[in-house]
Amino acid sequence: MVAIITLMGLTLALASVLTLALGKWEVKNPTQTMLTLRIENEKHGKENLILIHTGGDPIPDAFELKGGKITWMNLEIRVNGVKLEVWADAMLNGEENAGVVRFSQGDELSILLPWENSVIRGDWLSVVYKPAGQTLLQSQVYSLRG
Repeated sequence: MVAIITLMGLTLALASVLTLALGKWEVKNPTQTMLTLRIENEKHGKENLILIHTGGDPIPDAFELKGGKITWMNLEIRVNGVKLEVWADAMLNGEENAGVVRFSQGDELSILLPWENSVIRGDWLSVVYKPAGQTLLQSQVYSLRG
């Protein structure tokens, strides 16, 4: 009889501990990085590609910006699946020498596309977080000439 009461007491104690432990356990969803991407027509027939971080987690070591040239690191912009090479005319928040960038809420990356029709109607633009191979944003171009 004593053994049965002891086993029942242990079972209740174990159930109480598990209930308390599971009650404090929670699954956290990572905050999605929120980005917008748009193309604006610039002077002299060139397009300006603008990527804006509108909220969510920052992207550490996203890219390096020196003299308007972008070296992609953890973030990458692709046109039809091909990495966009940017040799000049890029700016982050109006600066062309930002160094290694932690792309955070409110940051605006502006890229003057180097040649006419470098992005045309029907092209797919995507922003990829390279360490996870995750596409953060993908959209098709609808409003350009070409």
